[in-house]
Amino acid sequence: MLEWINKNESVVVPKELLDVFNQLTLKHATVPVKLLVTYRPYSREGTGEYLFWDPRFMEEGSKPVGKVRWEYNYQTRTDTNFNYVVFSPRIQNQKYGAWNNDYHTISSINAKKAIKAAMEFIRPFSYVEIVEESQPKVERAHREWIDENSSVAYNFNLNHEQTYAEIKSLVNQGVVFTTTTFKKAAAKLAEYEEWQERKKVTGLACIYVEGEKYVEIRGTKETIFNSVKELASDTQSKMAMLKIMDINILLPEVGYRIDNKTFWVYG
Repeated sequence: MLEWINKNESVVVPKELLDVFNQLTLKHATVPVKLLVTYRPYSREGTGEYLFWDPRFMEEGSKPVGKVRWEYNYQTRTDTNFNYVVFSPRIQNQKYGAWNNDYHTISSINAKKAIKAAMEFIRPFSYVEIVEESQPKVERAHREWIDENSSVAYNFNLNHEQTYAEIKSLVNQGVVFTTTTFKKAAAKLAEYEEWQERKKVTGLACIYVEGEKYVEIRGTKETIFNSVKELASDTQSKMAMLKIMDINILLPEVGYRIDNKTFWVYG
């Protein structure tokens, strides 16, 4: 459904926009996700003349999914020359380059075309789209954790002369290391082995909490659980640990909490 929120109730919403929103409301009635519509009128600086109205669709608590404008045409500057502009990150308008501001828009003077474009492109985000923005942050924290002691590897950069001297020593029953490099490497064996073990830790999955529902996201696969008890016991334990941690801190081999709804866990 669509929920209308008028941010400026002193301004009458243009009929052209109301017609579009009334039809969108009916079409969205079968969609079980509430989309909020906020309304923002713009005026030409120094005058009271409204140039375009900027309603925005967004899911509650998330980034905007798009907007529909009834916009004044600045090029012709005629009073009757307004058109609909539908914006959505999902639109890739090949008339423009990807760097152009209009790349994510479709324009039309026809309300039916605007409604069709809005229904196709302005829709609730999938769970994958909701959490994908946080994935690079978690993966970066994971890499930093792996590499925070990666300099230990320099202790194992051995040249052939040192290797020969050590092997020669062992052949001659000299188990005691004879080069400073080998002695230093021997002292760092435990750290090196621990660093190698960190590199084996893989498999981050996201658990997105929506009310009583828990959505497990692995890659592009979504699995919905109706309660936390349906999650794997290991996942439950890791989420419990993350809940008592501050946000945006990696707990090694456990996971990373973005907020109270988004948990990334190892395993």
